[in-house]
Amino acid sequence: MGAITNSFVDADRLHHCGIPVWYVYKASSPGHDSALIKTFLTNDEVQSLHNASGIPSRSQQMSVDSYNLMSRLQAPNSVPLWTGSAAHGDRYKVMGAILSLRQSPFEPFTLNSSGTSAVTAPFPPLPETSESTEPEASSSKRQADDEPETLRQPKRGRSSALEVPQASTSAPALPRALAVPSSSRGSRSGGRGRGSGRGRQVGKTTGKGTGNINRSPWDDVVYAPMPAAIVGWQKTLAVMRVKLNATGREGFQDAQGIPRLERAHRWPIAPDAAIFAGITKLETMSASFLAYCKLRDIIRFHADSVTDLFVRYHNIEPQAWRSILGFLILATKHENSQAANRQNAAFEELRKPMAQMGVEVSFDPQLLNTSPASWRGHSSLPSTFTQLPPEDVCREIIWEMNEINFRSDLLNLDQFLFAGFREENAPSPAERRATVLQRFPHFGQSVAPGDNRFADIGFASRDHNEKKAALCSLVEVMEEWKDSYSAPIGLARRASRLKGTQDAAVDEVDSLEVFAVGHYIRAFFGVFKR
Repeated sequence: MGAITNSFVDADRLHHCGIPVWYVYKASSPGHDSALIKTFLTNDEVQSLHNASGIPSRSQQMSVDSYNLMSRLQAPNSVPLWTGSAAHGDRYKVMGAILSLRQSPFEPFTLNSSGTSAVTAPFPPLPETSESTEPEASSSKRQADDEPETLRQPKRGRSSALEVPQASTSAPALPRALAVPSSSRGSRSGGRGRGSGRGRQVGKTTGKGTGNINRSPWDDVVYAPMPAAIVGWQKTLAVMRVKLNATGREGFQDAQGIPRLERAHRWPIAPDAAIFAGITKLETMSASFLAYCKLRDIIRFHADSVTDLFVRYHNIEPQAWRSILGFLILATKHENSQAANRQNAAFEELRKPMAQMGVEVSFDPQLLNTSPASWRGHSSLPSTFTQLPPEDVCREIIWEMNEINFRSDLLNLDQFLFAGFREENAPSPAERRATVLQRFPHFGQSVAPGDNRFADIGFASRDHNEKKAALCSLVEVMEEWKDSYSAPIGLARRASRLKGTQDAAVDEVDSLEVFAVGHYIRAFFGVFKR
């Protein structure tokens, strides 16, 4: 059984399932020259397939080496779908059911075909990706050795959708914001990044009219204090948004079918920097920055206190963080006003998990209002609402918010997808959490970055070897995920090869970034729908 297609997305999906594929990358060429068909098998494997000696495993396909076909041998970590006779026609129905489920990926399925072993897969497969690309992506035909759509060449006179320029910032030593599925980070720094156009004034909003009504978290956040995004992550995120048909407005009801997923699991564990995109008053924005400085240690403790999200998880809605960070303004409101009550409820949610850890904290708005604010190298910040804190403070605060949420999102996703929890002598969630953090040297042992790590390191490093190490670590983590969420064999091989290279080429690292980040975003969206 095999397939022939001119869709790279379909070919990649079939290939991932272990089905032989012939990919026609120039189907419209005159005469359909057979040389324009790129097979995922060697010639010997094709001949063996014609002789019905077996179907190769996924790890054997699209390789440069010659492999012998292994008939009906179970590959490591595979799930047997057919245990009946190889001559029985229903074996095709089994694989057909798998592929058809990708059209409705959120419903559990059970295969009951004659001669088969019924297999139940309660965890839905990865969401489908469409053939559409960004408006700036080229619509020209792909070349023989082209990578997937994210690496297509740009149209004449337009910038490539996945071209990776060096983003210039007004403060190169400052860290970049990490683009993650929860929200798209601004690609400009104070309006001075490459291709930034005019910088937006503080207090203005994106879009036309009201702008922030039903604001999509995919929108760029480009306020002057925003740090620059990691270019590769931001551009891959933009491409995956289109390929996944994501609007940014998906809700909990769209994530139904994920076992044990609760509404609170989708919420960021720390304030989302996109909050600042909805602030229209300079006074409120300045107060929010100062509030974060005063509550920083509590927020960092809160983020690190979650070690098993299936046992205990925070219950602070994203909107509640607005009340928490706005306490300097809201403290002047009437004690029994609606705003004050909402603020008190938000503080109670922040206090409860700390009380469970044996830490009692009193959030007295008046006391917090009069307490001094400091930030890293700034021992004291002016307690004024008429101007923002220093620009480096604003950028570092937003960067820390993004970094805490990114690390927590990665750990939460891993707890849903880690296949090792099903094995004997499986690690505890806390042990697995520590293992994942240790995979990334720039993370340290906490989801909150240390004060000595406020720099462009890891995924944001300008040293491509350091960035390569972080990407390889990400692929290693994703290799241990279950079912179709596991890193594809081609991506795993690419990362393994580059990891053993002392000085990998920059374009190879950039290519690894596209595929690793793309798979991570696809898996994240598949589980959390954000």
